[in-house]
Amino acid sequence: MSYDQTLRYFTWLSGALVIVLFGLPWLALTLFGLDQGTAPEVITRRAGILFLGFFLLAPALRRVQDSTTRRMISRALAVMMLVMAGLGMAEWGLGRAGPGLILASITELAFCLAFLRLMKHPD
Repeated sequence: MSYDQTLRYFTWLSGALVIVLFGLPWLALTLFGLDQGTAPEVITRRAGILFLGFFLLAPALRRVQDSTTRRMISRALAVMMLVMAGLGMAEWGLGRAGPGLILASITELAFCLAFLRLMKHPD
């Protein structure tokens, strides 16, 4: 998968997460088997806004031509995805979240691997 295509998918994922986490926080909490309430919804909405930043940045990052910069972008996103996947699996393994978090972790791991591949072949 090319750099452009990987970031395009990442943009779509980020946009979907903005909609779900910010607009429908109860849905994310239900999918992940988490308790609902004011505090979890506040934190879920705030997480949605973080993905809004990625959603707005990713199209501009797709236009980056410099290989070194592409590698740095890929490295940062790979680390972020790996840590999110690891955290998700740990929370699930500790019984703090439902099996819906496994799907999220698998998706994050797939993006991590795609970004790691792009570190070696940024063009």
